[in-house]
Amino acid sequence: MSVDTQMSDLSLSGRDRLQDTPMGIKNPGERGAKENRELAAEAIPGVSEYKDIYNIEQELSKEDPSLLNLGISGAGLMLGAVPVVGDKARRYIQRFKNADSFDTPTEWQKSIEKVVKKERAEDIKLGTSHFNPDVHTDKLEKSAQRFLADRDNWNRADHLALIDKSKPVTPWDTMPRTPTDKAVVFALNDGQREKGFFFGLPDDVTNKLNVNKSSLKVGDKFNGRLDIPAYKAYDTWVVAGKNNAVMHYGKAMHYAPNEKTGKVSFNASTKRGEKIAANEEEKTGYAIISGNVKDLDQDNIIQRATKIIKNKDPEWTQIGFDPRRQTHFYVREGEKIHTPALAADEVIQVGPLVLAKNVKLDPDFAGLNMGGSLMRRLYATE
Repeated sequence: MSVDTQMSDLSLSGRDRLQDTPMGIKNPGERGAKENRELAAEAIPGVSEYKDIYNIEQELSKEDPSLLNLGISGAGLMLGAVPVVGDKARRYIQRFKNADSFDTPTEWQKSIEKVVKKERAEDIKLGTSHFNPDVHTDKLEKSAQRFLADRDNWNRADHLALIDKSKPVTPWDTMPRTPTDKAVVFALNDGQREKGFFFGLPDDVTNKLNVNKSSLKVGDKFNGRLDIPAYKAYDTWVVAGKNNAVMHYGKAMHYAPNEKTGKVSFNASTKRGEKIAANEEEKTGYAIISGNVKDLDQDNIIQRATKIIKNKDPEWTQIGFDPRRQTHFYVREGEKIHTPALAADEVIQVGPLVLAKNVKLDPDFAGLNMGGSLMRRLYATE
């Protein structure tokens, strides 16, 4: 089914389809097909966080591209919430691409910080917060404060209902945008670049950027998380993790079970999570995925994750973590949404996307830090 037919089925007129379309898309004869695909891919709103541009260009290159595969919903198109292409999103993505021309971290950071701040300010005005993962929600903070003040009379079900209403949990139905090699390095601070080690980057990149090449190998222990300052300031998702007290950074990680515990564990400090939830402390990087390295090939990991999401593999469950919602890792899809996650047989992490194979859950969890204590002890870290 052609894109035009799909749009026609959604009752979209030609004018509706083209009102936000860059000139190169309106008249394909003016540009090569490849250039048009690139321009269309860059112009799809939400790409900066929810879709890898490469995947969109691949879909557009097909004889019969699918709107669903492009991450465009019929409802979004009909409501005008997600136009097929738009200058706003195109500019946002293009500025990220342009920033790779800078030779120093300072130049890159100044450029991207301005872009991200502007985009997030516009999203706040429009009431859309998906570009800002650090957004505060007053109702959830007040609920957490009530919990800390009176744990016995606090209702977890009411809190989960508030999450669904104020900051709903949704699964990733497409791959998140992965940073460029340069962005992985430049999104970090001076100390991280100087003392840290980088995995998954080619030798010529680490040499050119004057950073240390990671010596991580399959079987090594790895306690991974996201680098919080990188995404708060620069909308750049960097996997950060520790091995033998040394920090390592990359785009993706595939975790295998720790040989002592026989699992990959999800660990987070309850007390710190409570303080963040109640807005008594700023969000920091403290929740970790603990296991051993199973694979370091960034392309292999990303391709595996893409296949899992596309095929909706039932063995794998999407996991989220946001202490402004809950103080533990939790399921972000299906009937068990919100249920705290404790461990898994394998875990794949691509930036903010976390996939757990045969996940172990804590169904008895009853509060921000109550309930499921036996299960948590059973799956405690070593």
